Amino acid sequence: MPDFTLHGNHDPCPACELQREALFEACGGPVPIEFGQIPCNNCGGTGMVKLTRRQIITRAVAEARVHHWPAFERRIAER
Repeated sequence: MPDFTLHGNHDPCPACELQREALFEACGGPVPIEFGQIPCNNCGGTGMVKLTRRQIITRAVAEARVHHWPAFERRIAER
């Protein structure tokens, strides 16, 4: 089971962002809000929406295509 708290294993919760924007407008300025302080039915107050294993792997492969594979191809071509 993937740990959703790890970098890249979650997306920010859109419902929490909407609540933060509403608080920002109501207060007229930035309001520091810690995770877990906003009650949310979407994420349970964590501020993070879990990704499925398939989504995590798809994103990791896309990242590798951009950053790691071109460098690997260059190293092989230099030999």
